[in-house]
Amino acid sequence: MNRRPSQPPKARWLYWARNVSLRRVTTSARLIPQIDGLRFVAIFLVLVDHVLNQGRPFMHPGDVLAEIGQRSVGVHGVDLFFTLSGFVLALPFARHFLHGERPVNITAYFRRRLTRLEPPFVVAMFGRLILFLAFSSASIGVILPHFFAGLFYLHTFIYGLPSMVNLPSWSLEIEVQFYIVAPLLALLFRLNPTWLRRTIFIALIAATAFLAPFYHQRMALSLIGTLQFFLAGFLVCDLYVLRKSLPQLHWLWDIAGIASFSFALWTLGPGYWIALPVANILLCLAALFGRILPRFLALSFISIVGGMCYSIYLTHNSVFSAVHAGLIRIPALLSHPQAFNAVMFASAFIAALCVGTVFFVLIERPCMDPAWPSKLRARFARGR
Repeated sequence: MNRRPSQPPKARWLYWARNVSLRRVTTSARLIPQIDGLRFVAIFLVLVDHVLNQGRPFMHPGDVLAEIGQRSVGVHGVDLFFTLSGFVLALPFARHFLHGERPVNITAYFRRRLTRLEPPFVVAMFGRLILFLAFSSASIGVILPHFFAGLFYLHTFIYGLPSMVNLPSWSLEIEVQFYIVAPLLALLFRLNPTWLRRTIFIALIAATAFLAPFYHQRMALSLIGTLQFFLAGFLVCDLYVLRKSLPQLHWLWDIAGIASFSFALWTLGPGYWIALPVANILLCLAALFGRILPRFLALSFISIVGGMCYSIYLTHNSVFSAVHAGLIRIPALLSHPQAFNAVMFASAFIAALCVGTVFFVLIERPCMDPAWPSKLRARFARGR
């Protein structure tokens, strides 16, 4: 039997490049593009905050960039991620308890978290370890304990501080804590009538938000100190699943969501802890039920980049450090702070998007296939 001649390496790469997809792979056909659009908003805020941290020595007190830097917009972005996590993880439970759809398989739920999120995180952590061993002045005896504590999501619990090896991983430790307790929290959707259940959600959000400023840093950087944002996602989920009961406000949702979130971003006072969960709720409702915002968030570029937010989040810190290290070696930029900041912003964002895209295509997206472990075992079995 004649066999087709194999394609040359270049042709194979061109075929792969033409057929690669940047869209997320979901286990449900009910993809909500606006949620990925909100992830874009969240990762954009994180990137702005972290690139400002790289350029902070070149800012002048009182200028616009310095004012934005004082607002810690990256933390606001992370808190929006928490609200979106609450919404997404609550959705199958809410559909089961409120609409009678099929129950959630808890074993499959935890397996999905493990196979979907762990491989990219482990790859990113070992990448950071290599960089630290190569460029950090700290000894290996100092680096390794922090690395392994972060690898097992225990760094904040042990040290009370974000990881020195991979600073952004503090939020991922909180996410893992939430994944564990989310099925128990989801039992709240069994409560009836609807007004009682939503009143309990609101009361829990208010109580946890009120207590948050009083926690010690170790508790503040844990699920206990951030639970109000996940519960905000639960409330949005309740309203979304039973959306026929909501008033059709259309563009008023847009105004309420955008205005409240913008106000919360600029709030520095103690009201932040209450203002931001409320703003997150209104922004999510505007994204789901508004007239203007849903169209913007569902744009291909916005939703695709938002869908790659995990890869960008895992890799951007190393990218920013590399870009900054390269730019400070250019004397012409160092003598012009405004030019430095402009070049730093542009190059850092472009580099973070490019590296994050490559990481997404090669590492994260393959792990979105729930069957990838069995496929990998079958491939190894055929190779024996």
